[in-house]
Amino acid sequence: IAGEPITQPGLVDNSCTPATPVANFTQKVKLKNNPSNIAPADAALAQVISGEVDTTGAILQLGAVTGGLAQPAPPSSTIVAPAIGMQVAKSGRTTGLTCDLIEATNMTVQVRYENTCGSKTTFVVTYDNQVEIASTTFSAAGDSGSLIVNALTAEPVALLFAGDNTSTIANPIQAVLAALPDPQHPTVFPTFVGGAKHPVSGCTGTLSGASGVNASTSMVRTVARLADVEIERAANAKRTHVAALMTDPAIIGVGVAAGDTPGEAAIIVFADQTKSHRAVPATLDGVKTKVRTVEPFHAFELHACPAQPSISLR
Repeated sequence: IAGEPITQPGLVDNSCTPATPVANFTQKVKLKNNPSNIAPADAALAQVISGEVDTTGAILQLGAVTGGLAQPAPPSSTIVAPAIGMQVAKSGRTTGLTCDLIEATNMTVQVRYENTCGSKTTFVVTYDNQVEIASTTFSAAGDSGSLIVNALTAEPVALLFAGDNTSTIANPIQAVLAALPDPQHPTVFPTFVGGAKHPVSGCTGTLSGASGVNASTSMVRTVARLADVEIERAANAKRTHVAALMTDPAIIGVGVAAGDTPGEAAIIVFADQTKSHRAVPATLDGVKTKVRTVEPFHAFELHACPAQPSISLR
């Protein structure tokens, strides 16, 4: 509802008691009944209340490590497109500062939502061109809305919103900004409050000295960047076959990832581990495929209070 107060801390962190309003809700991306049946992003905007929010855009733990602790810092004011193998970081409500690699891009994915907070009934929203980070520790319920940045430059990359116990799903940041034009000036889009590029030191070489940083073992390995032409080859094959693949109710995501052969991209197919899926061809238009079984992807909602079932924190 327009004008609804956004409080800090949230209800779930304040014994279900409304705390200090820091902003007022203004607009959101429409998820249900989207004419295209594909949502571009799960995102919203709020107008901050003067004096209640750090206007530098500083995010906890995104800066230099001092005295063994990662310090707050704003992200870069410039954005960057996600890429397979990119080192990324995020600071979230539940898991704090975490670091990992982008596993897949160009992902078409189905995400479950509860109809109301705590409801046993759900609806599914399909997204296209999403980002996936394969990790059991990168995020959890309550981290939704965290800004994912390039760990080497702090440039915004994506917005975290969903996943399961082995994956994080995020909207590419370009799609988020494009989905939230000014209602009064449709050609004007949001930009980031931030500063110069800088490393997220808690994720880039000072992990042993930073307290409270959860760096996946994935950060130790590296994934060679794929040539643009190779990614486009796989993305074209994925676009051709994704609709047919996802007619199988057990297939809940299809994207592009690094293949098992160095320098080659592959089409990665995400299969619901609670269902049996049809055989996936070994290649599609000459591009190899690989299948990963996962739990159904769900929006990372964190329920607040049983006595207030209409309220949730995403």
